[in-house]
Amino acid sequence: MIADIVEFEETYPESIDEEFSARWGNDVLPELWEQRQRIFLEQIRLLAPQVTSWSTKQTSLE
Repeated sequence: MIADIVEFEETYPESIDEEFSARWGNDVLPELWEQRQRIFLEQIRLLAPQVTSWSTKQTSLE
């Protein structure tokens, strides 16, 4: 997931907001969290390792 975000940011450095909206439209709306798309992607990149770690712990408990 992180690699996908980095690739997206590198591919569309000048048009992240427009490309984000074109791809995901109303399915993902960072505005609901009062954020721009670039900040939203940065936060997902920061949270992804935590989610992966939590998911791995949950799987090992089952």
